[in-house]
Amino acid sequence: MEVSGGEPHAPAEYMRRPLAARLVGLVGVSLFCEIAYALVTTFALPLYLKNTLHWEARDIGPVLSAFLLAETLAKPAWAGLSDKIGRKPLLLIGIFISAVAVLLMTGAKSHAMFLALSALNGVGGAALWPNVFASVADVTTEDERVGAMSVFNMMYMIGIGGSAPLGSAIYNIFKGYPQAIFPATALLFCIGFAMAAFLTPWLRATGRHDHDGLPDQRHRLVWPVLGFFMAMSFFQTLGLQLMNGPLVLYVNKDLGLQEGSIGLPFLALAAVVAAVAIPVGSWGGRWGRVKSVKLGLALATVGMLLLPLHATIGWWLAVAVPMIIGFLLSIPAWLSILTDLAPMAWRGRIYGYVATAQGFGAILGPTIGLYLFGEHSHGAPFVVSGIILGLTLIAAFIGLKENMRAVVDKPVA
Repeated sequence: MEVSGGEPHAPAEYMRRPLAARLVGLVGVSLFCEIAYALVTTFALPLYLKNTLHWEARDIGPVLSAFLLAETLAKPAWAGLSDKIGRKPLLLIGIFISAVAVLLMTGAKSHAMFLALSALNGVGGAALWPNVFASVADVTTEDERVGAMSVFNMMYMIGIGGSAPLGSAIYNIFKGYPQAIFPATALLFCIGFAMAAFLTPWLRATGRHDHDGLPDQRHRLVWPVLGFFMAMSFFQTLGLQLMNGPLVLYVNKDLGLQEGSIGLPFLALAAVVAAVAIPVGSWGGRWGRVKSVKLGLALATVGMLLLPLHATIGWWLAVAVPMIIGFLLSIPAWLSILTDLAPMAWRGRIYGYVATAQGFGAILGPTIGLYLFGEHSHGAPFVVSGIILGLTLIAAFIGLKENMRAVVDKPVA
């Protein structure tokens, strides 16, 4: 199914379908692939390389970083290609690459092989995720978009939260064969591949392209707007990713929860997510996307600064719950704003630029956060995160407005 003339929406007959019918395939792809990516990067690789291959901890970090670096560097090229050939081929290519990479990890032994396969897995993720969100924008109206993004935000959080229990179950089922975690993860990718193949539409803008593959020369990039959103994404992600590593250590060392109990407060937060994710995100879309982003950043900023003041589980939960609600409010609104920055023929490319900036924030965040945690104080990552998010909030009040565009029509000569 194609979109003629470069129109920034799906064909009318497709848009007449119920919203659930338009999104079911993309929701399935998002859920199974997010569980798979979280399972291999945050659960399987660290445990397998440490406990089975007996690697030193310092050797595991580069393998995980290879995934993030490759994903970040590959996003612009994949995103631009999707504007030419359509989202669906990129969904299929990305899932296939990641499935092959994870399956090959079953027999890998050397550092070089795991580095290469982790990077290949990142290349697959770079093809998949920008096109998932661009596809959501393609098949929803402006009124539906924030609520739809809330669903995908929930899938992301379910994937992160569900990967550890699923990984433990796989290890218990296949005792004595720890490599089973990799083909099991590849199977999740295969399920996502089938959903992408049979349950997602083929939508493609067919406006004119020049010989360099640039969409429709009637449009031009507004670099100050694009640069603003890239900077906002970088610093938001950097501030949040400072907690990737220090947070679990803080719960263990400062709140006194042992490894077997660390998951309990996270399960409590997951229950909050499951209960309020869609209602909060939908309400935020009606209330206003820009206002939702600002309120979410404000809650995150205050929460980060308050969290280390008292090292008790009650205080931690009391501060974390409003922060989670803030994220559920702001993230879908932010994604909706991003997907409206450009017409359909440019949407994948623009999202790829912003996602690349976000990726660099994700790469730097854990390294800086763990350095602050170990070399300064256990509360330092929270304070620095709060400062960065606070500066981002100020930038949002100054520059973020509804209906901003990074791609506009060229003036008529």
